[in-house]
Amino acid sequence: MNIKDQLNKLGWSVKMEFFEGNQQSFEFLKKQLLDSDIRYTGEKCLPEITKLDQTTKPYIIQLHKTRNVTAPKDNEGSSNRPHLYRLTITDGHVFQNAIVLPSLRNFNFDTPPGVKILLKQKTKVLNGFYILNDQTCEVLGGTVTELVHKWKLNKLMGKHVRTLIGEGAPPPWVPFGTGNASATK
Repeated sequence: MNIKDQLNKLGWSVKMEFFEGNQQSFEFLKKQLLDSDIRYTGEKCLPEITKLDQTTKPYIIQLHKTRNVTAPKDNEGSSNRPHLYRLTITDGHVFQNAIVLPSLRNFNFDTPPGVKILLKQKTKVLNGFYILNDQTCEVLGGTVTELVHKWKLNKLMGKHVRTLIGEGAPPPWVPFGTGNASATK
């Protein structure tokens, strides 16, 4: 069995160009794939999610975005309530959604984009969402440097923008029907 077939069996869908001129060991190639952007190394592999009730084989996908849907968008890292993470995942060509129920080992809100996740065979699909937990998937890791830098910059800028809003912010909300006394005079 060649290296491409070994990787396919594990869930990787890798473009042939990745192997051209690359005579490295199997373990080295796996590490290289973990740290590469799947948009450039991966082939389209995820099936049409609306036609599934569970996966039929393993897939290694890349985390694109994480959202804690139980917290306000400006304070998603809040630990005051239980977490429900909505993930946007990709095979490099198609973006699909997943929900982490109830939790996932080695995953939290600060897991950066680019991390590779193994969707195991028979991962449940419900209403267009993969249902992820410790039995259905595994966080493999990996660091895609350019995605991590962009993610960190966006987090940093988001904090600064929220602190700058004070003076130049829009006026406070006034519910309809209460009227503004100064505007009628």
